[in-house]
Amino acid sequence: MADSSFPVPPSSQLIVESLCLAALDRLHGTGLTSASVAVRSGGSLVGLVYASDQRARDLYELESCVGDGPSSAAFGRFGPVLIEDLAMHPSPDWPVFASESSCLGIASMCVLSLVSGHIAVGVLALCGCAPITLDDGLIAELLTLADRLLLALLAINADALGHQLGGAGASAAVVHQAAGMIKVQLGVTIEDAVVALHAQAFGTGQSVMRVATAVVARQFRFASDSNVDDDDQKRVGRT
Repeated sequence: MADSSFPVPPSSQLIVESLCLAALDRLHGTGLTSASVAVRSGGSLVGLVYASDQRARDLYELESCVGDGPSSAAFGRFGPVLIEDLAMHPSPDWPVFASESSCLGIASMCVLSLVSGHIAVGVLALCGCAPITLDDGLIAELLTLADRLLLALLAINADALGHQLGGAGASAAVVHQAAGMIKVQLGVTIEDAVVALHAQAFGTGQSVMRVATAVVARQFRFASDSNVDDDDQKRVGRT
């Protein structure tokens, strides 16, 4: 049962769903049977983009309700949280989740933060009703899925940008100029600069145009060696 509580264009929804379903098919036999994708803003999960079944949805709702769990941990360190057996996993940071997840029949979890640069856009959570065994092949499959889902989520924001621009050349020029400045600031390719721009907009809940305008006006600067602080995020597109 595919489900979503977060409004996304139908084409983007289908991309996310197809990526997850194809991955679950490849993961058949590993013990991971359910998948969900959620987006974040301000450090919290704010919307479910996709859930493969009721167990995946219940897991998302549990973490949203208790405010802690593997997804929060993945956000905090921008890295995966891979748990072969929840019953054997020490979880001092999220005891409520550990207790309640067992009631849902969840025995294993793999959570990957969907990250572009220093911005965590969302989270991919896979779970199973039995303990699993992690190996290099399984981890590589999960990382590949996370990369593809990140691009799909950023495309949602890109679609919105296309509607906003509506062919307006001046607005498009601002976005292109901002991408060029970000390229220099981060020392990356222009393609990666565009991804960083979209990720910043998505992660802070603002339009690409507003972030681009702030970059061009030198009210916001991308930094390759540090996270964006709260004051910088508040300034983007609000002057």
